[in-house]
Amino acid sequence: MLRLKSIVRCARSLLPTVNIAPAKPSAKPWAQGQMPVSPAGFGVTPFATGLDHPRWIATLLNRDVLVAESNAPAKHDENSGIKGMVIKKVQKRAGAAVPSTDRIILLRDTNGDGIAETRTVFIDKLLFTLWHGAH
Repeated sequence: MLRLKSIVRCARSLLPTVNIAPAKPSAKPWAQGQMPVSPAGFGVTPFATGLDHPRWIATLLNRDVLVAESNAPAKHDENSGIKGMVIKKVQKRAGAAVPSTDRIILLRDTNGDGIAETRTVFIDKLLFTLWHGAH
């Protein structure tokens, strides 16, 4: 049930409020050999490490894995007035103000041990503009 007070509060604002989660500089990757705790009888092995802002993964029928790496939408309007300024501030706060790789990586486990031995750039220099909203 909606409260009238919350509806009135929304109507008073000229611009919508957007809350952006700030990047946490204190968040660090796991140390070498550090793993999450798994239930008894199970184990955890990193399939691949060192990925650059992975956005989505897809497993192919042959068990290869595709990983889309992209940090920020395409910068076609990078310096366009107020909009560009706001986008830069938002991306900086969210930790996305670094150059984006915009590629798809193919990971392959060649010996069946659960760790990707090969890493190949499958597609490079993609524009992920539409994909950012699709996850």
